[in-house]
Amino acid sequence: QGSTTFSWPGKLSSLFGEYRLCWCGGIAARTGCSDAGKYDFDIGPFVLVGAATHAFVCVQGHPCQGVGPFKGLGLSLQDTLHVRQSCHFESSSVLMSQGANESARVSGNTTALYLGFGGGSVSAMAGVYHLCWCSAQGQPCNGNDYYEVTGGTLTIYGPTTGREVECYLGRQCSVFGISGVGLQAGDRITPMEQCGNGVFTAGLPQPGYLDTGDGHDFRFANSSEPLMTA
Repeated sequence: QGSTTFSWPGKLSSLFGEYRLCWCGGIAARTGCSDAGKYDFDIGPFVLVGAATHAFVCVQGHPCQGVGPFKGLGLSLQDTLHVRQSCHFESSSVLMSQGANESARVSGNTTALYLGFGGGSVSAMAGVYHLCWCSAQGQPCNGNDYYEVTGGTLTIYGPTTGREVECYLGRQCSVFGISGVGLQAGDRITPMEQCGNGVFTAGLPQPGYLDTGDGHDFRFANSSEPLMTA
């Protein structure tokens, strides 16, 4: 009797799941172990632990908590997730880093992880980010290179920032061409001295905000009414 060790170069990228470990003997190796059909002896189960593919959504200016469930095979309470622009090692831009054991639930033999941005509202830029997963089994998850497995995407809906808009007192005001991610009919905008202060600026046409039918072009309900001072 004896034993030996087998290894693959590089990192596994197969789909997670439960497989069978199939053996091709050394004698046959000289006559065709490069042929997948020669691996006909079943040694036993082979379990590839990994994350499923997900597509989650959060919205700028709104709380984003309990996003999930993030599922897979063999997930544990000690696993962690990064929300990043890319899961490759060279990408160090981390939108969120949270220990999944802070928001994980166990149901039977299944562990599901949940994401959250704390108690505040989402202020990150609109865009599509990657869910980068690290298994705590056999590694510390303390370096960027442990988060190369992509478990799907987190899309943040909202407008692109940095644009300057001008309207003039005594004239009608509409705003066109707002760009962003996930914009849609029913979105609204309004000018304020400070966003979120809870007070519509005096002198705006009622009801105090501009509405849109397509998420990009905004008008006051009475678009012919001019802007006036308080």
